[in-house]
Amino acid sequence: MAAPGRAIAALEAARAADPGSRRVLQRLERLYRDTQRPREQVEILELLTADASGEERLELRLAAAELYAGAAGGPAYAADHLWAALREMPGSGAERIELLRRLSSTFLSLGRKDLWARTAEEELRSLDARAEVFVERRRQLQLELARAYDAELGRPDAARRHLRALMD
Repeated sequence: MAAPGRAIAALEAARAADPGSRRVLQRLERLYRDTQRPREQVEILELLTADASGEERLELRLAAAELYAGAAGGPAYAADHLWAALREMPGSGAERIELLRRLSSTFLSLGRKDLWARTAEEELRSLDARAEVFVERRRQLQLELARAYDAELGRPDAARRHLRALMD
């Protein structure tokens, strides 16, 4: 049973016999990860996510999103997982801001500047206006939003609002 192919076959047989076995699914996910089979791995992550809760569910969603954004080749699915993770994530803070950045990047890769603007606006609201560490990021977001609203989204009022914030 040392060969990964035989182990996968045995675990897939066990999965067919008991489709809800988390232990089998977790082992399969690990083997698919180790053998670099992202499509199979993400399928198992999806199954594990369905029955998970709390921090485990969040971690599974983020792992699936990473695979979809990369090797599994499904950025729209990555966006779905990141959006769900954002809704389920408690509170605010650095983790939430990082999740907003990942979601924004995914929306850009999908050509959805409108959704990017929404997540960028939310990131801007999430950054502490009094914290010096966020000054440059806030400025960058204000500028990018002003450009997008003016040049691509046809919202000059929103563009002016961000330009005024830059001048303050």
